[in-house]
Amino acid sequence: MARPGPPMDANTFAALFQHMEQLYPGASRTPSTPQESAAQKEISTLLSRTTPTTPASDFAKTLAHVPAALGQNLGNIEPLCAFSRKFTQSLTSPQKLLYRLAIEAAATPVLYAQHGGEGVLCDKAHEKYGKLWQLDAGTRSYVRLLSDVTYYKAEMGDWQSAAEWGLRSMRADERDNCKLRDRVGAYLVLAGRFSEAAGFCWGWLVGDGMKGPGPGVERANI
Repeated sequence: MARPGPPMDANTFAALFQHMEQLYPGASRTPSTPQESAAQKEISTLLSRTTPTTPASDFAKTLAHVPAALGQNLGNIEPLCAFSRKFTQSLTSPQKLLYRLAIEAAATPVLYAQHGGEGVLCDKAHEKYGKLWQLDAGTRSYVRLLSDVTYYKAEMGDWQSAAEWGLRSMRADERDNCKLRDRVGAYLVLAGRFSEAAGFCWGWLVGDGMKGPGPGVERANI
């Protein structure tokens, strides 16, 4: 198997985010601090050396740098996930999942602190509930992160968790820009939760389509 290229440099980051801003006008990313950039560079270097046979204890050292690399900036989610995509051929699915779970664990407290507490993901009365995709580049990256976790959970056959993470992503983004609704219904069926799958799918059928999951997410009881 061919080894991936060297860690990303600053110019590569600049080009990546210029492209992202062209795709999503007005969604500018808050620049990383020097400390965050240093931690990101360390993660990139470590991931470039990671293989499927890398001991878990060594991979844990990579994950330990994630909180410092994220800092208090949700905009750092995107470059962190980009590292995994760059070195995807040398990482196993469990490694990719663990890496994204580490990012989520660091990012969720930041999300709560900056956007009004836990209700932003679970309280329909919260002013930002279901609207994270529209807020800024950082919250949009957070929604994509949740969908990434969903896909890797499903790839590993953990249908129960895949359904839960998919619904969490859809609660964060009522328009389901990550296109998870069809998959979540299937995950519920594969997890043996047939009545919840029926309620979820019916909620989408009688709801407002891409404007929101209507009663489907709530009926899934997750």
